[in-house]
Amino acid sequence: MQHYNPPMFQLLLFAAACALGVYLLNCLIMRKWRKLNWEHVVLHVVAMAAMGVVGEVAVNTMYHFVVGRPLWTYTVYPIHHDYTSQYAALLWGVYGLNLYMLHSMLTLRHKLPLYKLAVIFGFESMIFETLIDVAYKLTFGHYFFYYWPADLWHFTTVQVLPLYALCGFVVFTVFRKFGRDPKFFIPLSAGIGWVVAFLAT
Repeated sequence: MQHYNPPMFQLLLFAAACALGVYLLNCLIMRKWRKLNWEHVVLHVVAMAAMGVVGEVAVNTMYHFVVGRPLWTYTVYPIHHDYTSQYAALLWGVYGLNLYMLHSMLTLRHKLPLYKLAVIFGFESMIFETLIDVAYKLTFGHYFFYYWPADLWHFTTVQVLPLYALCGFVVFTVFRKFGRDPKFFIPLSAGIGWVVAFLAT
């Protein structure tokens, strides 16, 4: 798969537009402007960025070991055998913003058990990554990441749903623990993400 590295300024604008879209969509769902707890926003953004890149390397490595090929490949600033991307850390952070807003909304309306949150995470992750990749392809003319199975036009695949659901257990467990002490876990998450995305490449 050919690599593409658009100017970082364009990529930052794209990520900012995605973050604005996430905020506006969640406000639309709640039918009101959402007030943000910035400490918890930063925690979700930074922790999800770290878990995203670490999780992609771990899951794709295991999938490759079992199946004999990777499940997906990144084309933009790829690292770790193209299993993840330095730029992906930023968009995983945008997804962290979405999880913060969605999770707080679900907590207000329902007290959902962990397994239900994990299933929601699985479906939502597939939808989110499809929207991101479609928007990226329309904007830049090529895939941001490319799923090798063709069942959903290489934007995502049903094969990833159970993997995302399993990851959902980890993600929401981590957020519950990290939320007790954001001042400690924000720099910890940032350090882990920085090492994986920029140093151990």
